[in-house]
Amino acid sequence: MCRRVSFNDVLHIKVNVKQIGKTTCTLEYNVTKNEVEKIVSNAIETLAFINCETRRPVRTPPEIIALSEN
Repeated sequence: MCRRVSFNDVLHIKVNVKQIGKTTCTLEYNVTKNEVEKIVSNAIETLAFINCETRRPVRTPPEIIALSEN
């Protein structure tokens, strides 16, 4: 889904936590313009948590899990 936006349009981005797994978190983004509730764009992103040194998956951090409880 995509609608036209212009350079001077004010965009609002709402982020929803869709799912939190053992090692991943899925977010949904909805973009609206000029405070109108019609969605002009949307996206879904899945983040994977990894150990930087071993590049192996690690458990979802407690701070992220707490986001879904609010």
